[in-house]
Amino acid sequence: MITDEAKEAVRRRILDKRKGLGPSYRQEASDIIRDHVISLNEWKSAHTVYLYMNTGSEVSTEALIKEALSEGKAVYLPKVTSSSGMSFYRIYSVRDLREGAFGILEPDICEAGSAEDDEPDIVVVPCVACDAAGHRMGHGRGYYDRFFGRIKGGVKICTAFDCQMENEIITDEHDVDMDIIITESGIIRI
Repeated sequence: MITDEAKEAVRRRILDKRKGLGPSYRQEASDIIRDHVISLNEWKSAHTVYLYMNTGSEVSTEALIKEALSEGKAVYLPKVTSSSGMSFYRIYSVRDLREGAFGILEPDICEAGSAEDDEPDIVVVPCVACDAAGHRMGHGRGYYDRFFGRIKGGVKICTAFDCQMENEIITDEHDVDMDIIITESGIIRI
């Protein structure tokens, strides 16, 4: 088992790499990643998609959210509801978002639909680091792992830049593996 200190060292190292990517590279790579996502048969057949709004140097998702809305998909984004929990709320426009926890744009529950009305067909999540075996390392708060424990289905897709790929991510028993990893270099099915 990896220690918390070792995990934090990996997080710092990968986040430094990601932050070192230039803004134009991040945008170009994010556009390629979006194109990979929407090329998936799982995306094409999905009615309900759970996405995330990026923050900082993460893969940009605004264009993916707008694409899903324009295709008429039911789009849900996360909102932190407590120090250990989050729920997904349906949005109908990016105008339904307000700054929330950690400075991330979240659904304004006065504007958005109700929480988790529909089981997701796909769930697209961010990461700090991941590997080709589907292991994902987040920021260490466990929001997504707890969320995945509450839902029955949904193809789990992690988006990341190539520099976030590791040879191996050591996981704990509560960590949930991804079904698909997508970077600017391509699609990895687990």
